[in-house]
Amino acid sequence: MQRHLTELPNRILVGYGVINEAGSFLDQLGFSGKVLLVSGNATTVNFRERMAKNLESDGFKVFVSGIMAPSLDDVKKIESIAVNNQVSIIISLGGGKTGDVAKLSSYNAKIPFVNIPTSASHDGIASPFASIKDSAMPYSYSAKPPIGILADIDVISQAPRELLASGCGDLMAKITA
Repeated sequence: MQRHLTELPNRILVGYGVINEAGSFLDQLGFSGKVLLVSGNATTVNFRERMAKNLESDGFKVFVSGIMAPSLDDVKKIESIAVNNQVSIIISLGGGKTGDVAKLSSYNAKIPFVNIPTSASHDGIASPFASIKDSAMPYSYSAKPPIGILADIDVISQAPRELLASGCGDLMAKITA
């Protein structure tokens, strides 16, 4: 008899302004100390700075890193920062590329991660797979889903309109799939 194990996030928080509750969210998951906050280098920079300050005021030591693309080089960079600084958790703040890099980095480094999406344009928020570009083609790597998801509606609503439309398209496609 074949078996299949499905892992799901331990905690999901969705609401307006919940990005400001990231410290208590991590605390409720049992994490303290050092965290690595990963984001893209474009639209999430303002959220990243605000979140880093909030986490520091909640007693966390925050290491921050931006990624350029969903590449194996960025995965190795994030792994290295996480391991060398002995962080207890990796936090992804961004879209699918950032989430995939954080997801595979956390899996390889055996450090859990939390996903904080900034758009609704991808369906991998809780997925156990990471799409990473190796040379010219993306490749899906097996990883683990995030242990927590914190989705701030205020943040997601500020994403470009085409990303919201793309997310709606993803939802509709899932119905027929």
